[in-house]
Amino acid sequence: MTTTATVGVDSTAPANTLVLFISAAAVVLASHALSVGPWLLRGVLLFGGISGVLAATTPYWLHKSSSRIALATLGVVLAAALLWRIPIQAYAGVTRYQSTIELLVGVSLLRKVSLRAHFDAWLAERAGRVQPPLRASLLCVLSCLLAAPLSVGAVAILCGSLTNVVKSKTTLAVVSMRSMGATMFVLPTTAGAAIVSASLPALERRELLRLGAPLAVAVLLSCSVRRVELSVAPRAPDEGERASLWPLGLFWVLVALLMTVTPLHGATAIALAACATFVVDAAYQRRTREQVRSDVRHALSGVTAELVLLFACGILTGFLACAPLPEGLKAALHHWVATPAAAAGLVLFVLPLFSLFGAHPVVLFSLTFPLLERRVLGGGAREYLVWATMFALAQLVSPTSTSARLAAGSLGLSSRRVSWGTHARFATALASAVWLYVVWV
Repeated sequence: MTTTATVGVDSTAPANTLVLFISAAAVVLASHALSVGPWLLRGVLLFGGISGVLAATTPYWLHKSSSRIALATLGVVLAAALLWRIPIQAYAGVTRYQSTIELLVGVSLLRKVSLRAHFDAWLAERAGRVQPPLRASLLCVLSCLLAAPLSVGAVAILCGSLTNVVKSKTTLAVVSMRSMGATMFVLPTTAGAAIVSASLPALERRELLRLGAPLAVAVLLSCSVRRVELSVAPRAPDEGERASLWPLGLFWVLVALLMTVTPLHGATAIALAACATFVVDAAYQRRTREQVRSDVRHALSGVTAELVLLFACGILTGFLACAPLPEGLKAALHHWVATPAAAAGLVLFVLPLFSLFGAHPVVLFSLTFPLLERRVLGGGAREYLVWATMFALAQLVSPTSTSARLAAGSLGLSSRRVSWGTHARFATALASAVWLYVVWV
């Protein structure tokens, strides 16, 4: 995910802002308050609300490459549906990744809190106090703690905070990007992991933690052995830069409570905890109504490009699940991926290569997931780990991934240098290890 520039947002017309808030409220009402209400009313509110949100934020998403991919995908799906006379399940498609959309909005709101908390100055100061052999371990822990509330934004914070005080900038990219990816093995901290989790409704948290924790620990240990040397001593933060860490602590307490005492989906629990933390912080900081409205408006506008792509991919996945594939293609797919080893190999070794050349991993998932039979990978935590690893590999090796672009922009390096130039061998080893772990363990 990227942080969309807010140029021109303050000049948004009041009427446009009102439309945005009313439309967002309609979506929330249709998704939750009326989840068991009349389907016609839910549909009108949902599609009317989504249309209003996208109309009010058009300048933020229409020019993005992901939005163009989404619109092209919708065009192809509509043409194929007309050709084959297949009804499109629009409502089911749009709500397929509802928990992921909620996660994106919650994380975007929490980023506003993080900017006011001055994590960057605190991180630089702490790095200077820790002995060199332990710095990488500290950064790994901090990256994991920031990954859930900030998703890939944790990469930007770590790299941006330490780029002027750490000698090796590629070391920062390695520690932050790989540590953030490690959290995906146990918790849907990113949109990609949340999409996989939402597509596997039978996924059990305990099973995921049991199978995913060893992989996460192994990745974190591989990052912790790196030595982080400082080029200059970090300066002490000024009085106005003192870090406020209680929002991060409150967020994690709420996540723990929601995931242990409620049946909420992991991504939904994170999103709800993020929204609650935002509200508490706004009350504590005594922010005015206009400031709160501005934060919410920026947060909604900043994620609309990702929302458009998720809507399109949800419809694509639903369409492929009921599309009449040619018998030859069906037979070929069943022959090529008839075993867990073959299916896992396709997801772990082949699909990330497409992302290396710019293919969006969400689109790759939406195209491939409906075509693989659930019995092959067995469903549950093992199937989640395979697909989550695909998203993690794409974040590491693709120069166009959000993680690589954030790290490159923060460190002043090329996106190729911080993607496959730094992670190619590690990504190959990770894909091989997960393949062996899922297939043979």
